[in-house]
Amino acid sequence: MSLNCRVFAVLCFCAVCVTLSGCSKSPRKVSVPVSLESLLSRMTNASSFAVAPLGKSYLESSYDRTGGNQDWAVFNKVNEHGRIQVLNVDGPGYLSRVWIASFDAERWLFFFDGETEPRLNVTQDELFGGKFPFTAPLAGNSGGGKYSLLPIPFSKGLKVEVEPKSLNPKTRNYFQINYTKIDDASVTIESYPHALSTSQSNMVDHVNSAHTNLLSEYSRLSAEMLGGCDSQPLLPGQSLSFWQDDTAGILDAFCVRIDSPQSALVMKHELLRNIRVQLYWNNARTPSVDVPLGDFFCNPLYTRSFESLPLARVNGAYICRFPMPYRKGARCVLFNAGKSDASVSIAAAGRKDRPFDSRHDRYFHAVWRATNRSGVPFRMMETSSRGHYVGCMLTAIGQDGSWNILEGDECLRPDSKTEPPQFGTGLEDYFSGAYYYTSLFDLPFHGLIEQGAMRTDQYRFHILDAVPFEKSFECDIEFGDQNRAKGYMSTVINWYADTVRKVALSPDMKPLLARPADRFELAGLMSQLFTLERAGLYKDAAARMGFFANRFRDQRWVDIFRVREVGYRSLVDGFDAVKQEYENLGQSKWQPAAQAARDALWVHESSTNALLGVHALSKYSLKLDGKEVATGTGRGELKVHRINILPGSHSWEVDLTPTSQGSFFSLCLRTQKGDITSAGSWNIVDLEEASGAKVPTSFEARSLLPNMTVWAFEPNAYALMQSPRAGINLWSFWAARPLVKRVKLQKQWKLSDAVRIVTERETERTAAELRAHAVD
Repeated sequence: MSLNCRVFAVLCFCAVCVTLSGCSKSPRKVSVPVSLESLLSRMTNASSFAVAPLGKSYLESSYDRTGGNQDWAVFNKVNEHGRIQVLNVDGPGYLSRVWIASFDAERWLFFFDGETEPRLNVTQDELFGGKFPFTAPLAGNSGGGKYSLLPIPFSKGLKVEVEPKSLNPKTRNYFQINYTKIDDASVTIESYPHALSTSQSNMVDHVNSAHTNLLSEYSRLSAEMLGGCDSQPLLPGQSLSFWQDDTAGILDAFCVRIDSPQSALVMKHELLRNIRVQLYWNNARTPSVDVPLGDFFCNPLYTRSFESLPLARVNGAYICRFPMPYRKGARCVLFNAGKSDASVSIAAAGRKDRPFDSRHDRYFHAVWRATNRSGVPFRMMETSSRGHYVGCMLTAIGQDGSWNILEGDECLRPDSKTEPPQFGTGLEDYFSGAYYYTSLFDLPFHGLIEQGAMRTDQYRFHILDAVPFEKSFECDIEFGDQNRAKGYMSTVINWYADTVRKVALSPDMKPLLARPADRFELAGLMSQLFTLERAGLYKDAAARMGFFANRFRDQRWVDIFRVREVGYRSLVDGFDAVKQEYENLGQSKWQPAAQAARDALWVHESSTNALLGVHALSKYSLKLDGKEVATGTGRGELKVHRINILPGSHSWEVDLTPTSQGSFFSLCLRTQKGDITSAGSWNIVDLEEASGAKVPTSFEARSLLPNMTVWAFEPNAYALMQSPRAGINLWSFWAARPLVKRVKLQKQWKLSDAVRIVTERETERTAAELRAHAVD
């Protein structure tokens, strides 16, 4: 890195750190009381990660005490007030996280400091994002789970009770509650107030605003840090230094952009795994961080944009804001362990004149590990030191044809001889999702970066719920239910320690750096694309298609990927920018790819031209304005038809017969103005009942794919036609019998209702769906 680039990076970082991190200095031991405001202030300050937690961390959860997989609570009796107690803590502290899934409660009541009347009394909907101060992104839904991260301090104790909606023994009440107990008698704690003051309300607004605006702030930071930097070669076997100091100081942030090769080739040449971040403290010869670049930034196998409080990928740049103080020098490098050339731009920000405070400063560490072994838990990390755990990134890829790999529970063991372990209720639950996730999400402290068929990448970072340890720490996760899954897991664990620890990438781990074998890679490819499309991540989807086109470039059908890639880029850059590429691909020797390219051109020849995509696992006959336009027996493939459509009102009529478990029907009509889908209510025209099934009164097209039964789809070149929440469910994937034997449905619609963007909000799952996703 050039000197000018480094100086500029330091200056620009200091200019924006007030917005991003509160201040550039690491917080010192609190001299003000622990309060709602002081805790909230830590949640926008990335420097808080490096500071020792205020007390000891605990987790109360509904995990199966027998060691099985029934990780839910069954409520069968209430107290004299008609309530159920879920938490009772003596002594001062604060609650930092509440997470639930399919939790059957009406109200949540919080009793502070021995009081007999609840100081906080809210409905469940209000607690999880429905009413100030429990508002997004401090509280809300994420991938099927409901969470609240609003800190709730208490000076003498806290009791939490719920009013259940019912005492149905079949209800599976999943919950996790993270809290911290503060034993330091010199610390004053102000309990959560009876009513929020103006300053407290403003602080809640400030935190939500700062978290909501992470994208714009990271965009500005990356532009300022990298704006004056020259791209530098990073050749195989070469290290590139981006921070070097022989004294005491702190590395506040660093920013990396791979300038060449392009994103698709970065994935093809496995640069996300072959370029490693190596950080050395106090002139040590062995690094305290030795982690693949992609894994460090939650992009282990694919490039994907996201924003969290400490890490992000924005506009192609990776940004780290974990604070990293050191006492006797630092050497920070990127190392190219692969065989492919790369060019990178990199900048760092920090101070080399900052003294190290042994009372408050700790050294940052990160370790990468992976496994493909069944039968035993995955040991993600262990250390013998004093410090605190601040989070992880985890990749899970199932290879037994089931989703069992997501059924494993995590276990955090701080000081195992003296402190109780923290047992979770399932992989997705730890990351505040649920039920194999319902959508992608990237939030300040937890996120799902990747979701496909039996494969997920997810992160969680602990700030108020960091886990301290005095002598040792171990972190495990089951390899599926009872460790019976088959597949692959890899992780990056982040923690701070009082002393410098050696955590170089171990030799036995290096073979696992290779892209894991995935026999469902192509079968599950469309599932990956569906989730990216629903999140509006078209640039990432285009890069994914470019990667697969290069990965399978010798296959005759590879042009399907190229046409789909062009389709994603047309959504970002406009049709005119890619028209020539469509014309070129229209000459492909692979007929399905050539037809898809010509179809895209044909739609833009006339405002009356439209493409009708039918996606079905059922027998169907579809009429448009009384005229049959499509018929067949779908097996989960997409069939596309050219039709002409005039402006105005129209009607669909479809005759459907379910053919197998998971049967569905959906359609997408693509026009110049946008898409019309089957989403919404359909009227029943005629119906033949299925034996033993409850007769439906209406059909709502809202289901989405993939699910546990239907997840393998034939690749095609038509982007966005199968991903909307527009499926008419005919036979639930968990049910023994179909909803109907046959049904005829009708729906009115207008061409003016066409929309161009299909990014959608997460919808609630039904009670039946929730039960189906929980494995006995």
